Amino acid sequence: MEAIGAMIGMLIGLAVFIFWLWALIDIVKSDFKDSATKIIWFILVFFLYFLGAAIYYFFGKDQKI
Repeated sequence: MEAIGAMIGMLIGLAVFIFWLWALIDIVKSDFKDSATKIIWFILVFFLYFLGAAIYYFFGKDQKI
């Protein structure tokens, strides 16, 4: 039973990591209204990890050109 819990935890962790990585890649590849916005989003997502990626997903994508 413990192995199943560990496997589920590992899959959730992997999904969170992939979501975080997707947000960082999307920020780097995208054009924003100005370069400062791009840098701020990158720093926010990099340091706040999942929370930063979630905030970017809901609010940051609207700021792209």
